[in-house]
Amino acid sequence: MKECEKKKLKAFNINVIGTLNLLKSINKINQNIKLVHISSDAVYFSNKGNYSERSELRPYNFYGFTKILSEKIILNLKNYMIIRTRFFDKNKILFSHSATDSFSSSIEINHLVKNLKKLINKNYKGVINVGGKRISDYNLYKKFKKNIKKCKQSDIQKELEFKISKDASMNCKLLNKVLNDKR
Repeated sequence: MKECEKKKLKAFNINVIGTLNLLKSINKINQNIKLVHISSDAVYFSNKGNYSERSELRPYNFYGFTKILSEKIILNLKNYMIIRTRFFDKNKILFSHSATDSFSSSIEINHLVKNLKKLINKNYKGVINVGGKRISDYNLYKKFKKNIKKCKQSDIQKELEFKISKDASMNCKLLNKVLNDKR
C-alpha cells in the first residue's frame, strides 16, 4: 500500500488499466472465463469496522480508490469473483511495532488460499469479504512475531504521508454461509 501511495500513476496503471486490459482480453477470447479478482478492505471507510459486502465503498487512501475502480471494471464481466481481503505472511512480518488500537480481519496468506480454493470449487460468483475475526494488529502479529512491540495507530500515522485504517474489520457472514463454516 505504501508504494501505491508514493507512486500513484504506477498504482493506477496496475490496478485500473491492468484490470481494464484483462476485461478486454476476456471479452475477446471467451466471455465465460471466470476472473478471480483480489481487492482490499481499503475500499471501505475503515473507521468503524464490521463492513459487509453491501457497505458503502468509501476509500481512505488512493490505493483503496484504485481498488474500487478495478472492482467497477470487473462488474462488467459475466463471470467473476471479487475478494475483499487483507492478508499477511506469518513468516514475513517486517515491522517491529504494531498498533493495539488498529483493527482488521486480516488473514494469513495460507488461509486465504484455502478459502479461495473452496470458493472456486463452490463456483461462487459475486463480491465476498474473506478474512478472519476482528482483532487488533498487535494481537494478531504477536502470535507470529513474539518480540513485536506495542504502539498506537496515531504513532504509525505520524510517520506516514497517507491515511491508514483505524478499524477495517469486515463482516464475513457471507463467507461463512457460502463455505458452511461455523466460525
